[in-house]
Amino acid sequence: MKVLELSRDYGNKFYNGNYQKMIDEMDGVLYDDENIKHAFNNGNGSFKHLMNYIKANHKHAKYYDLNKKCYI
Repeated sequence: MKVLELSRDYGNKFYNGNYQKMIDEMDGVLYDDENIKHAFNNGNGSFKHLMNYIKANHKHAKYYDLNKKCYI
């Protein structure tokens, strides 16, 4: 799994809201299996923890699944 976190403020300021260009340039925070594990639950993070993080921060960022090529 690979998810790219795209900041809404940053995207609007530097890309005029063109999130596809951000995705093409991989200009965001990348969450893959190893990063998810280290980022959440004191080094024992899971997909469930990432989804809770996404729910809590959805108004500040967009999340794009690079494998499925769609927004979460």
